[in-house]
Amino acid sequence: MDEARSPEMQKHSAGAVVASILGRPHVQDELARVALELKIARESAIERARGCLNEMVAVQKPWMLRFYHWALRPLHARTWDVRVDEAGLVRLARLNEKQALVFLPSHRSYADPLVLGALLGRHGFPANFTLPGANMGFWPLGPLLRRAGGITIRRTFKDDPIYKLALREYFGYLVAGRTNLEWYIEGGRSRTGKLRPPRFGLLRYLLDAIQQNRADDAILVPVSINYDHLPEVQLMAAEEHGAEKRPEGIGWLVRYVRQQRRHVGEVHVRFGEPLALSEGLALGGASASSPRLAVERIAFEVCDRIDRATPVLANALVTLALLGVRGRALTLDQVRALIAPLLDYVMRRDLPTSGLEGLRTAEGSRRILDALRDAGLLTCYAGGAEAVYFIPSGQHNVAAFYRNNAIHWFVNRAIVELGFLYVAERGGGDPREEAWKEALRMRDLLKF
Repeated sequence: MDEARSPEMQKHSAGAVVASILGRPHVQDELARVALELKIARESAIERARGCLNEMVAVQKPWMLRFYHWALRPLHARTWDVRVDEAGLVRLARLNEKQALVFLPSHRSYADPLVLGALLGRHGFPANFTLPGANMGFWPLGPLLRRAGGITIRRTFKDDPIYKLALREYFGYLVAGRTNLEWYIEGGRSRTGKLRPPRFGLLRYLLDAIQQNRADDAILVPVSINYDHLPEVQLMAAEEHGAEKRPEGIGWLVRYVRQQRRHVGEVHVRFGEPLALSEGLALGGASASSPRLAVERIAFEVCDRIDRATPVLANALVTLALLGVRGRALTLDQVRALIAPLLDYVMRRDLPTSGLEGLRTAEGSRRILDALRDAGLLTCYAGGAEAVYFIPSGQHNVAAFYRNNAIHWFVNRAIVELGFLYVAERGGGDPREEAWKEALRMRDLLKF
């Protein structure tokens, strides 16, 4: 562990890292134990572990990191301006002085790691070791990622105890040296705008490393990344409803660069309340005696903190309002009348927001509606006495993506309102008590 804490650790070659991990006595003992279980020679287990580590160990060279960010800058820099939680960055910088940070962002776009990586770099954070999906391993992106800290991990390895051991030890090696990690707890991009159910595997291996004293504590950092407009949503919405997903490759990369040439708005990056992994073990009574339950509760806590950090954006309120009128076309004043109570609710609850200022005025609301029209999300018909806006046929799933980015802030109120409507129709008993019972019943119905 002392060797891993050396500030020179990240400068080591991949071969030196592999040799360091395999040379540790506890790793040798673990491999001997696994060799007995698998009924293979100890030397064979060591060589298999060496092969696993050679696959996954990444390096970070300063010149390669600079080239990586320069080469991939066209994928995001022109497309969005960045709004960031500056106070959250200051707090994370303090925490990072003593412990490793594990960034767990929401996943909306291929550009997410580029936006977050460039942002952290500008604020003086060390580059994260990332865990890109296997779909990003194509040439030339794959080799570039590997040399810029991209850890390549197999898609499936649940029946390979040697691979699991190698991954756990590598995680422990990185975290012990206060090396920051980054992966997506959802496992892939959301195609609906809502958080996908969390994946537990990588968190399990990180927790193993901490519990077995391979490394000290780590700080989990929930990160919310949301976009005013996301060009790839059209394709994701189609895939969600049965369209075949095109594989990533050099052709895909060229098309994506072309798609990203136009400025389309802002990307909003917020940091949720950090969670020490040791603190997460105590959530709800989870402990080392129930590791599966502990991982699940920690993962859901991270997702909840991502939701709580997610700001309400103007496009979310506009699409929430227009999707609720079932295809009707509305004038500017009618749109503003629908949005007004939503705005008041957001302000009364002091919810996190970004870019809502424009919805307070007619001119600002018109600019936001026109921006959504220019993005193809809305249609404006100006041939009558007054211009009207509506979501055209075929765009409802895309509009729902933006609405769903903030829908979690309104679900509780909707359930309570339905509870009171139910009581008003049926009558009898204490209205508040009956409404509360009905709200809990609906909560359980919708929970999963």
